[in-house]
Amino acid sequence: MNLEPLGTLETMVMEALWAEFPATAREIHTSLGPPRAYTTIMTTLDRLHHKGILVREKDGLAWRYRPILGKAAYE
Repeated sequence: MNLEPLGTLETMVMEALWAEFPATAREIHTSLGPPRAYTTIMTTLDRLHHKGILVREKDGLAWRYRPILGKAAYE
């Protein structure tokens, strides 16, 4: 797992996931609202998954993401 510091958008996405998980990219995008594009949120979630910070499982056509660590453990 790569525990390097997160970027601003990555931190915002993680905060949204820690508040309510598991969640899809659509749910996170709705939570964060404009001006972020849905595809930007999808890409950010995919990158966090590849860094080993999130796990995901298929939910129909979407991925449902969940943090590996709680917020306190990550910090």
